[in-house]
Amino acid sequence: MIVSGIVAIGGFVFANNPGNPTATCQGRVMRAGDTCVETTTTRQEVRTVEQQAEMQRAKRGRYGLGAGIAGSIVFVCAAGYLALLVGVKREKTREDARPQLGLRRKLAEENGWQFTAEDPAIERTFPAKARKDKAQGTFTEVVRGELDGVRFEAFDHSYQRYDKKGVTDERNTVVLFHHPGLLLDDVSVFADQVYPAQATPLVLTKQLQSAMRRLNVTNFTLFEGTVVVARALIRDHKTGKLHDLLRAVRALLDELPATTMDRTRT
Repeated sequence: MIVSGIVAIGGFVFANNPGNPTATCQGRVMRAGDTCVETTTTRQEVRTVEQQAEMQRAKRGRYGLGAGIAGSIVFVCAAGYLALLVGVKREKTREDARPQLGLRRKLAEENGWQFTAEDPAIERTFPAKARKDKAQGTFTEVVRGELDGVRFEAFDHSYQRYDKKGVTDERNTVVLFHHPGLLLDDVSVFADQVYPAQATPLVLTKQLQSAMRRLNVTNFTLFEGTVVVARALIRDHKTGKLHDLLRAVRALLDELPATTMDRTRT
């Protein structure tokens, strides 16, 4: 912003007052009585010292105007980007400072589910593979119960992620649905692909793809007996989104193809 601001101001000042340049012709300084001949494909132009100086003065003014306009555009873009960053930072600060309203506890009570502020026992029901070797962390704001006959847990998972840049604190919201008939283990399902790819014919039917788009469940992971859906942290004041997510994932279970099920265990 500083550099572009200087360029913009300097360019407009230069455009308004380009000074009195010394007349030159083909790199040589012109003296009184000299003429400058410039030949193009269409014409030949002869200029006196005064005319050459005025032409150079006008050219410098145009360059200054161009620099001023370019600097102004860059300045506006930089200012907009900075304002966006500041807005995002302020919103995150407001989110972090927002008090807990107990809406997740209220959601559990209204639906006959259980609520626990913190529950280390989730470690036993949250498949280790689903956490991709993350540290155990903490499991808070835990809601557990049954939805249309299928047992579930929903909770916030806080953990530390290690990479080349160091240690980063992470938090997300996780939903687990425990369906004893599920066969597949360690299969990640997206609306357009499945990992590992050899599981694609067993899982990714057109009916399931359509349901994922309709229910806005962009991806989920299948472990033996468990469907795992992880989302960006759903804060307390947005508990309605968690309720919608629970309903959507439960509806998605009904769209899973029969090839993912062991009928002897359902």
